[in-house]
Amino acid sequence: MYKSLSELDYQFLAASQECDRREVEAQLKSERIKEIEARLLQEQKVTQLQKLFLATLSLILAIALIGITFVTSVKHC
Repeated sequence: MYKSLSELDYQFLAASQECDRREVEAQLKSERIKEIEARLLQEQKVTQLQKLFLATLSLILAIALIGITFVTSVKHC
């Protein structure tokens, strides 16, 4: 024979389901935050590499210009 659930049982079941739903939402939110943090870290690394590349390129160009200027001035002497 089956026993029907009391109002208290239904309330407990509803509260339990709500608790489970909130736990799943919290887990999903936590995973989403971790993904966003990982992407941000990757973007920061890319930005640092771009800055390093630009600084290196600028230094190479400056050295090249100094060299061209020196060679040009030596030829005129």
